[in-house]
Amino acid sequence: MQSAADGKPPKRIPYLKIILRILSRSSNGKVAERREIYERAQEQLKTAMENMRAPLDKELQDVELRILRQTIRLLEHDIRAGVDVWAAGYEPAELSELLQKNEQAKLNIQARRNSVEIRAEREALVAKKDAEYTALVQEQEGTLRYLEMVTHQNTIGHKTNGSHPIKSITIIWALFIHNFHTINGDGPFSIIWLLIQPMIMLAIISSVYLLIGTHYILNMDVPTFALLGSGTWVACRMTIFRVSGQIAHNRVMLNLPMVSPFHQGITTAILYLIVYMFSISLLFCVGRYLDLISLPDDVLIAALYFVGMWLCGLSIGFIFGVVIGVWPFFARLTGAVERLLQMFSSVFYVSEQLPEVYRKYVLWNPLSHGMQLLRGAYFHSYPCTDARPSYFWLAVVSLICSALILEGWFRRHVQPV
Repeated sequence: MQSAADGKPPKRIPYLKIILRILSRSSNGKVAERREIYERAQEQLKTAMENMRAPLDKELQDVELRILRQTIRLLEHDIRAGVDVWAAGYEPAELSELLQKNEQAKLNIQARRNSVEIRAEREALVAKKDAEYTALVQEQEGTLRYLEMVTHQNTIGHKTNGSHPIKSITIIWALFIHNFHTINGDGPFSIIWLLIQPMIMLAIISSVYLLIGTHYILNMDVPTFALLGSGTWVACRMTIFRVSGQIAHNRVMLNLPMVSPFHQGITTAILYLIVYMFSISLLFCVGRYLDLISLPDDVLIAALYFVGMWLCGLSIGFIFGVVIGVWPFFARLTGAVERLLQMFSSVFYVSEQLPEVYRKYVLWNPLSHGMQLLRGAYFHSYPCTDARPSYFWLAVVSLICSALILEGWFRRHVQPV
């Protein structure tokens, strides 16, 4: 028989020797008596396997019984054929092969059982640790289903009634939900970083002026001056980079009907406009509570120029995205271009602080005009004499038109992935 310890069977005791030993005690060699011995041996094997300290399961019991029955069949065949089964070293010709097959069957059973256990453990681990991720994926799948439904309806409407701005708004809204889930999926730190980044630039700009003992810059207190510059520029640069990334690299959504690079870029820009308006407003509230930040003299005009700077970032992002899509190497240069723009955009200073001869090197940049006009609207006491609203808004319109023209050209040549 076969015993087990720790769930693994030890070396086999051959059933053939046991059956031959029992048959040798028989008084005669009748078939009926041998059949009775065979049946009794099978019953004893079943009982022994059930009474083991570590009982075998049903599958392994079936394998053991099959080995015993096959041994009996081969032995009985040789007895009836007149083979001397009592000779030393006797073994049926096919017994070794049958034993190997059955042992392999047992190994297969154990391997299958291990595979099932591993799969069950993995599924349990996924269900335990990835519950939040699964919920996020389900939300995104729902967003994508909604987006597919919207674009399908828009495709039908486009074939019958032509395009309509309301359809684009619907697509942008669906993409907005999808992008928000994507940002939220990066974890809470990604949201916190949106607040930390303007604060870092605020600290850098303020520390430079405070270290040299300057508390006011042309009738503007340094903390508010620094927060206006840092917050507005961070919003502008993040809009540039995120929009250009959507245009140049995120082409998966273009597989959906009616979705274009324009929809992706404008959706991302609107999302970051909302995020940074909220974060900057929060910083202003905290600064005001700590009596560090002064209140604006004209909120609406200041907000208007902030949106104008955002439109510049949106347009530049479209232009950068198209250039990167055509010439991927430009992606390595965008950081340097952004730093260059930052140096000439009145983020750390205003042109009135510079000598007259050097102001022209700053005032060519419409972003410098926008930043100074924003500060002029916030502080009526600031004598904003260099910046021109007409130059700024003309540049905004020109950038928007250039961005739309390039996007229209790029839309006809871009390939979805």
